[in-house]
Order: sequence, then structure tokens, then C-alpha cells
Amino acid sequence: SSDEVTRLAKELAMECTDKRMRTNLLSVCERIPTIGTQLKILSTVKATMLGAQGTEEDIEATEMLVGNAQNLMQSVKQTVTAAEAASIKIRTEAGIKLKWVRKQPWYQY
Repeated sequence: SSDEVTRLAKELAMECTDKRMRTNLLSVCERIPTIGTQLKILSTVKATMLGAQGTEEDIEATEMLVGNAQNLMQSVKQTVTAAEAASIKIRTEAGIKLKWVRKQPWYQY
């Protein structure tokens, strides 16, 4: 759920020593609960109205739901990207060396 993503991102941010990365991670993860709540409210309201109105209103309601869901997904993606950067920084400072190995593409299996 969105609460779990936010909680994990905040925990990771508190471990990160780079102030810019920490601030970035906290700012992107703060949007998730707000957008998640908007999506819940919007889906509840629109679900009760769906089919009761004309098709134009139904299309508009569907577009609003899709747009809100896309915003939520974009915020989650930004949080994951910022969390990945912060976790690399944490591991590097802890003396853990990373070696990036490219995975074989799915079409070559």
C-alpha cells in the first residue's frame, strides 16, 4: 500500500547522510499519501455515479480516475528512484562495494 512505500522511504531517508538525497527522497514520498487519499475518495464518488449519468460524464470520470492513478504511479516511481540512489549512497559510505552486472535480456533466455 502507499503507506508502506512511504514508511520505508522515510526509514531509508533517515539513514542517508547526504542531505540533498534525503531531502529529495522525503519530498517525493510525501506526495504518495495525498494522491492515494485523493484516488480513494475520487474512486468512491465516481463509482456511485458511474452509469447514473450520460456516457460523456462516465468517460470524464474514468479519465479522472486514470489520471489520478497515473499520478500516484509516477510518485511511486520517483520515490523508488530516489530510494535507490540513497541506498547506494548508504552502502558506499558503509564500505560496501557494488559491482553492477548487466542481466541477460529476457529475449535471450
